[in-house]
This record gives sequence, C-alpha cells and structure tokens, in this order.
Amino acid sequence: MADTLVRSGVRHLTLVDGDVVMPGNLVRHLVGPEAVGLTKGKAVKGHLVARADIQGSDIEVVDDNISSGDAAVELLQNHDLVVNATADFATTALLHVAAKSLGTRVLSAALQNDGATYRIDVLPPLDGATPHPPSALDAERSTADVFEAGCGSPISPTPPYAVIEAAAATVRHALGLLTNSPLHPAGEVRTIASSPQGGEL
Repeated sequence: MADTLVRSGVRHLTLVDGDVVMPGNLVRHLVGPEAVGLTKGKAVKGHLVARADIQGSDIEVVDDNISSGDAAVELLQNHDLVVNATADFATTALLHVAAKSLGTRVLSAALQNDGATYRIDVLPPLDGATPHPPSALDAERSTADVFEAGCGSPISPTPPYAVIEAAAATVRHALGLLTNSPLHPAGEVRTIASSPQGGEL
C-alpha cells in the first residue's frame, strides 16, 4: 500500500509497524532478502527512498504497534488518514473507537480465508451508512501446520496476487477519502474467484 500510495502522489507517510522482515515474508512483500532482520517500516522506507520516488525526510517510521487509546488518538489527530492493515481485532477496535470519538475515519484492510477474501472497512462508515457484516471465515482453508525454519512463525498460504489486489483496492479507497470522493461509504468486501480447476485466479 505504501508503494502504491507514493506512486499515486502521496508525499508524506508515517509507517507504524513493530514487526521484523522474515524470509517467509518476502514472497508477499515489497522488499527483498537484503531487508531480512530490519523492521518492516525501515525496510519499506529504504526501498521507496532508494527508488527515488520520495525523500527520506517525508517518511517517518515508528517501530512499534498501536496499543493504547492515547497512541491511537495521537496518530489520528496528526494524519489526514490512517490506514490500518494489521488484521488485528484489538488494534482495529482501538482505532475505530478513537476515530469515532474524534469525528474522523480510519480505513481498515484485511485479507481473510488465506487470501480468498479481502475486506476494506471505512470506520465508522460515512453518512451513517450500514457497516459491512462480519465476514464468513472458512476454518477449513487455514492451516497453521507449516512453520518457517528458525523462527517458529506459521507460513501464510496467502498468494502474492491476493496481497497486491487487496493493496490496490485499499489504495483506491484511501485516495477517494483523501480527495473527498469516497468510493463507498462503508468500504468493500470481495471474494477472489477460483478457476474451474480449483486453482485461484
């Protein structure tokens, strides 16, 4: 999302992420093996600056996660838009409550069902629109029995194309909100089609 936002003309970003780039992340990540061991924010900043699309001084990196109401309020007050891509219920709820109390919005994006579904929520929805109902989660799709060697983290079966498609859709919604021309008052939920042979398209 950061990459596409910069390509679309956004020139000031704050990347908030306490996670570290692991080898298993690389198939679905913007950065390459040279970034393994860096925090994801620093790795993405380095990639964007090296490509000369944005100045280093225009990207702030926070190597932490949003874990308090005060941090959520501060983030929302100091930015035109906060895009939440944590897929973490507690973080999403914290940002949603803070946005509601401030009279602003947060855009929340998540891949679900091993990449078969993505959802993008405008929280709270614009103009009193009805929020999207909770997604149906397919318990049979998710298998956490394959782990990355050396770190014990489960390897996600989410395919790279699902990450790219969800990121592009999220950026479309973000740009709509930033330019006061939202695509939908509540966001979007989409199931990615499967081919007749059972493979993902």
